[in-house]
Amino acid sequence: QGPLALLMDEAHHYQAKYMGLMLQVGQRLITEEYPLVMLLAGTPDLPGYLMNIEATFMTRSKDIYINLLATEESKDALSKPFTNRGIEVEPQALEMMWGLTDNYPYFVQLVGAEVWKALPEEGKRHVDVALVKKAEAGISRERSDFYSLIYDEMNTKKLTSYAEQAAEAINRQENAKAERATIEHDLLRKNSGLSEEEAQEIVDRLQWLGFIWQGGKGKMEAGIPSFFTYLQAKIQEVAKEREN
Repeated sequence: QGPLALLMDEAHHYQAKYMGLMLQVGQRLITEEYPLVMLLAGTPDLPGYLMNIEATFMTRSKDIYINLLATEESKDALSKPFTNRGIEVEPQALEMMWGLTDNYPYFVQLVGAEVWKALPEEGKRHVDVALVKKAEAGISRERSDFYSLIYDEMNTKKLTSYAEQAAEAINRQENAKAERATIEHDLLRKNSGLSEEEAQEIVDRLQWLGFIWQGGKGKMEAGIPSFFTYLQAKIQEVAKEREN
């Protein structure tokens, strides 16, 4: 009866039988010029999942990689929820908030939420440097907990040393972006007995964890740049503990 946008979130978890049916019906309607757009959101597992169902036309769909935000996008996301409610955000405070985000979408949400909670309930409300500093302890605690979860997951899946090697391969490049083949080559060179298939699977798993992302022109980059630093420090900390 009118234009429709259909969003399927966590699409990689859908049962293949029903997803295939949904995509086939959607493709037919779009071909017949019905005003329909279908959006599938998922992890880096999604493309491989789609290739395993009978919907080869999905190779002609448009891929949009939501990785790190641009600086201006981060600042807009941090400031607009306040300004839309008549709450002034001082420029210096905004810079301080942005500096805590790494342009990482989750951290943008985290910083905004913690600063919002720090606002006084009564009186004139505005965001200044003092308010951001008040929220900073909570932000740091939440970031640390988030890093710990990822690190623990890496340890459980025995990916820690591979993650360090992938980070080194990316950081070695001038623009901190590396071809996937470069990362896989480094893994094979540094780990005797590792097969090409195992190296490919390791990169897939690091992507699934959000440690690395496929960005512009298909190159791999840090999913959370500051986590590279955290990982290196954590590895050194664990090594010192073992020495003692």
